[in-house]
Order: sequence, then C-alpha cells, then structure tokens
Amino acid sequence: MTLPTVFQMIWGEPKLMLYFGNQHIYGLSLEIQNVPIANRFLKLIHVKRDDAKDVGISIHIHDADRLNDFDGYIYGDAENRILSFNINDIKGTRIALPPSYYPATTFVIRTGEKYGSRKTFVCDGNAEINTEVNTELITGLYLMSIVIYLGGKIANVSRQFKVNAAEPWVEWVQKGKDNKVLLKFKGKG
Repeated sequence: MTLPTVFQMIWGEPKLMLYFGNQHIYGLSLEIQNVPIANRFLKLIHVKRDDAKDVGISIHIHDADRLNDFDGYIYGDAENRILSFNINDIKGTRIALPPSYYPATTFVIRTGEKYGSRKTFVCDGNAEINTEVNTELITGLYLMSIVIYLGGKIANVSRQFKVNAAEPWVEWVQKGKDNKVLLKFKGKG
C-alpha cells in the first residue's frame, strides 16, 4: 500500500459539520457541510475529502420544561426522512453530500402570519409554510433533538431554542458563540 493511499483512507473520510443558523425574522435553520480538506500537506499529496453518502437527518422537538412528560413531546419526523435541503423542496430518505465550502441549508422553524398576527411553526425545510398544517409553537423554551445518519453510523445533537412574543420571534439558546458542531458518529458504517 502506498503512503498517499493510507493518507486518503485516514484523512479523506467525510467530515460533517452542523451549523445552527438564525435567519432573523424568517426563523431558524440547520446547515450541514462536508468540510473540504484544508491542510496544505494533504492537498500537496492529493488527498481528497470523500463524498458523504447516505446522509439523513431527523428532528424531534420537546417542551424544555416537560422533557419526561409525554405531553411535552411536540413534533417528530417518524419516518426519519432528510429535511428538505434541495431546491425543489422534495423530501428524500437520504442524500449524498460532496465536500464543499458552502453548506446545504434548510429551515426547521419558521415564522409567518396567521389570522393577522405573527406565529411560529415547525417546518420541514419547505420554503413556504402552510399555517393550517404545520405544527404551531407557542411562546416558550423548547429542545430540538437532531439525529444525523451517515451510512450505518449515527450522531446525536441537541439544542434549545426559544419562541418569543416579539422580535426576535425565535432564537437558538446558545452558550457563547458556538453555532457549529463537528459531528462524531457512532456505530459501524
């Protein structure tokens, strides 16, 4: 086995980063990126980041004050589908994510007008929200559990967010400026 092949096997694996975006009046977004190789030496010996194949994401939302209460469960994608990261807003079961300097973005929490007032809804990445169908969130603190699938491996991330009665209508509850997470996967791939 040649040395560059060993480097490719070790440092060429997909490296997924999850970003928590705050789109001001529009809502909250998730962005996922397969981070390209930045190391000069690895670039010099032509190590390339592999595509992340068979990537899926599902979310579950709980009332943060009633985590152990069944009634505190607000929303969950029971089919474990990928949120809509594509242009035509069609959900799929999995996607391939090539290395890129630009992350794929989807909305998970959107604000919109319903009966003449601003409301907050759970959405599945679609550009438009249907205020009659999407789950409405009242003012309060929530916990979003995010499960990311990569092949046969799983990474779990949780983040709290708040729905407010005035602007900002919805915001991530963060410690410091930590709006990104390098995903650590468990399991066999």
